[in-house]
Amino acid sequence: MLTALVQRISAGRTPGLGRPPAWVTETTRWHDKELAAAVLFHIVRARLWAEVSGLDPLYSTIATALGADLVGPGPHTDRDLPLKVGCPLLDLAEKVGIIALVRDARNGIHVALTPSTYRRLQQLLDGGAPHVLHRVSPLPPVGVETRKRHDMLEPRPEAPPRVVEAANKVQGTAWRINRAVLETLDAPRGRAIRRADIAEAQVIVEARELAALERFYFPVFLDFRGRVYQQGGMLNYTGRGDYARGLLEFADGEFVDDEGMKWLTWHMAQMWGAKGLPLGDGTAWVREASRRVEHWQDAKYPAQFLAAALAVVDASEGRPVHLPVRVDATCSGLQHLALLSRDTELAQLVNLWGHYGEGASRRGRVPWLEPEPPQEDFYTIVHKQTSFPREEVKAVIVPMLYGAGEDTSGVDLAEARSGSKKRSARKDVRTIRAEAKRQAEHAFALLRWFGQVAVAHNKAGGVKYTRREGRKRKTTAGVPIRWTAPSGFRAVQDYRYVEKNPTRYGRRVQIIVGGRRVSLVKRFYTEIIDKRQQAKSLSSSIVHSLDAALLAEIVAGSRIRQWGVAHDAFCVPAGSVWDLLDQDNPRAMAHVYGPDRIAEWVAEWRAAGVDVPDPPGGTDRGALPREMLGGLRTLG
Repeated sequence: MLTALVQRISAGRTPGLGRPPAWVTETTRWHDKELAAAVLFHIVRARLWAEVSGLDPLYSTIATALGADLVGPGPHTDRDLPLKVGCPLLDLAEKVGIIALVRDARNGIHVALTPSTYRRLQQLLDGGAPHVLHRVSPLPPVGVETRKRHDMLEPRPEAPPRVVEAANKVQGTAWRINRAVLETLDAPRGRAIRRADIAEAQVIVEARELAALERFYFPVFLDFRGRVYQQGGMLNYTGRGDYARGLLEFADGEFVDDEGMKWLTWHMAQMWGAKGLPLGDGTAWVREASRRVEHWQDAKYPAQFLAAALAVVDASEGRPVHLPVRVDATCSGLQHLALLSRDTELAQLVNLWGHYGEGASRRGRVPWLEPEPPQEDFYTIVHKQTSFPREEVKAVIVPMLYGAGEDTSGVDLAEARSGSKKRSARKDVRTIRAEAKRQAEHAFALLRWFGQVAVAHNKAGGVKYTRREGRKRKTTAGVPIRWTAPSGFRAVQDYRYVEKNPTRYGRRVQIIVGGRRVSLVKRFYTEIIDKRQQAKSLSSSIVHSLDAALLAEIVAGSRIRQWGVAHDAFCVPAGSVWDLLDQDNPRAMAHVYGPDRIAEWVAEWRAAGVDVPDPPGGTDRGALPREMLGGLRTLG
């Protein structure tokens, strides 16, 4: 029935176009069950994202995502093709009672799950899970595309060779499902599921499908800043979920030596939530806490702790280990700002300080690092000055470095305190933010300067006229902001205004919904630069592009073969962690931050005709102190 529906959708296209499009030929080869799985997959996925805001997702949003999944990324001559393909399939789901259509005060159509669907949600999840097999690859993918946001228009240049090399290593890593962890986490089929459990249940049902494969690969793509994201369903390593990361393991196992065993035990301790251990050695903790394995549900990251415990058993009994061992950067946003500005004081607070040792050490490597971990890191200092717990301090500062305002910081602080999304007192947020700015004065001066750079771009471009309150006003058009990341990636930020008049030509598309023709209002972005969003987002976009550049250089230049990445977190086999920290990390930092990147950007922007102001400290910051390459960037 669904395959026939796709054929009818294709038959309704403009006549005289010859053979059916490639997507029609491909999709009609699918069985009805496969198309049904695609429909259910996107309904559940949209419902999961909507849980964060508490709002039902828009009908057009789900239909467009579903249609885009079937017709492919394009380009298509009809911009509305994904919406036109997805709506009839979604309409069928409404007819059989899976979803209900709800209209808002502005006559917008939203999708809600019916009560009967919630009662048999496990069946819905099971039905959508097989679609994940279409979103992973049985062979290593090659090449990578850069995707721009829906509110950006500028075409993206191809990724440079260094970035492509790194992307190919990441998507060339073979994965498999840890069947022992899956067996433990798997819930009985057919039971009712609370809304809070949907994400974990979705991961489990996808893992069931992928467990039949001995190895599979996650294709990756880049965002407009060059960050790497794995495709797939809810089950992928980039997504940060505990269940996903606990269920995924490298398909190719490796035997570990004594150093590797220390890293396995250290990782196991980290997943429990242990603090203050020597970097890369958790053997003492494991001896004292061996009984905790029986209470794995009490760990900070239960699924990952369980996977680590099983890996320790495999290693101790001489079997290959498949576990990815994860190390995260310490205050990565502040690390990038300290390296950019050559701020040696801040560098010592964010684990960017150390010396190169003389002679061979750690498995014969020369040179090797003698890091000087801070006695008190940045978060701890702000905690002592403000008397707020370290976890609350971190919850406010981290999003602050990526452009979050006081309202967002208030929500994050409330969640850190009670798990609630209710906003916390502004006074507490302001106190923490003020102390952070005082302790990292140069870093936040640099963030403010990035905002001034955005304003300079907003003042560039030709003159345009706007009409407000009946008056004609003269202003500048603004231009997209472009910069070259240290990896060679050409980042482009060009946020556009949304067209707010629903009667304008091109805003509406006629679709059959519930058996009658309705006119859906599309979110349509104009060619006008959104100056406010440009200024608000540039600092975080640049920091993200530096994260991406460092990741690309670390991965592309490394001899390590298997990688799991999540922006500033790296996962490698246990026997390769010291190679990552001792060798790959300092080499990549020297490449990324050895040149004065701020001076390069100033020259690039001024050459494009944008009158950007001088950066804090002038245009010459001098050479990068060698000691700033001596820190390991991670405290775990």
